Amino acid sequence: MDLPAPLPIERAEFRPHDADAATAVFEQLYGRNRTRFDEVGADAALEVSAVSNPLLATDRIRSTIGYRVDTEPLDYLFVTRLGAGRMTITGDGTEIRQRADGIPALLPLGTPLRFDADRIDLTGLRLPLATVLTAAEERGCPATDFRFLGFQPLSDAAGRWWTGLFGAARTDLAAADSVLSNPLVAAEFAATLAATALVVFPNTTMVHSALEPGAAPDSALRRGIDYLHAHAAEVVGVADIAAAAGVTPRALQYAFRTHHDTTPLGYLRGIRLDRAHAELLESATGRERQTVAAVALRWGFSNPGRFAAAYRKRFGQPPTRTLRG
Repeated sequence: MDLPAPLPIERAEFRPHDADAATAVFEQLYGRNRTRFDEVGADAALEVSAVSNPLLATDRIRSTIGYRVDTEPLDYLFVTRLGAGRMTITGDGTEIRQRADGIPALLPLGTPLRFDADRIDLTGLRLPLATVLTAAEERGCPATDFRFLGFQPLSDAAGRWWTGLFGAARTDLAAADSVLSNPLVAAEFAATLAATALVVFPNTTMVHSALEPGAAPDSALRRGIDYLHAHAAEVVGVADIAAAAGVTPRALQYAFRTHHDTTPLGYLRGIRLDRAHAELLESATGRERQTVAAVALRWGFSNPGRFAAAYRKRFGQPPTRTLRG
C-alpha cells in the first residue's frame, strides 16, 4: 500500500533590525506590506517565528517597541491572540481593538488592513482560504455567497474552544516528530480548524437559506463511493469526490446525507476505520506485529482516544482487543 509522502514542516525565526527588514519578513510570511517603527531605542527588539506545513501555519510575534504595518488584502484566514501589549486593526470601516486578554480575533478579508501594534506578544494561526470555502460549501453555502460577518467569537465558550484547538495546532506543528507531517492527519486537522472557525466566528453559513439541491442519481453516489474506496489512502476533498461522481459538491453532500446519514468525508473516515481494522486483524494473526497507534496514524487518526472511541462504536470493541486476537 502506497501512502502519500510526508509533508514538509518548515520552521523560521527572524529578528529584523529595521523597517525595511521587517517589511521583508512580514512580506515573506503574510503578503505585501509596509512597516514603520516608533522611535527605536537601544533595547528595541522584534522577533518573528513561524512553523508551517502546506496546509496550516502558526506564528508568534514579540516586540518591545511600537510599530505600524499597512498590508494588502489577506487571501487566507488569519486568527490572532494577544498575550501582551495592545493592537488595533483597521480596514474598510472596521476597527478591531485587541488587548492582552487572550480572546481570539479573526482578521478581515478582502480589504487593505492597518496594524498599530504596541509592545505585543501575539500568536496566530493561518489557514488557506480554499480550506475555509470548502468547509462553507459542505454546510450548503456556495463559496460565492460566503463571508464572515464579525471578527470576535460568538461567545466565551466558542473562544475557549478555538483557543484549545489553536494550542493543539501550535504544539503538534512544533513537535520534532510532528504528526502533522502525515498528509491525511494534516488535511483532517486543517478541515477541523476551518469547520471550527465557522462555528466560532459569525459568518454566512449560519444564515444561508438556499434550497436543497436535487438528489444525485444512485449511479453518481456509487461513483463517489467507489472513488473514496480507491483513494482512501490519499488526501481527498469534497470537490475531488464530486468531480469523480459527476455532480456538484452540494448535490453530493445531499446524497450522502440522505442515503447514508453522513457527509462524504464522514463516509471516508469510516472506510479508513475499516482499513485500520483490517490491518489490526492481520497483525493479530501474522508475524509482523504493529501497534494500535501506528496503524491509527497511518490512516489519519492522530488522537488515540478519539480513534479508540470511533473504533469501538464501529466494531463493538476497542482496537487493543482486535490486536490481541
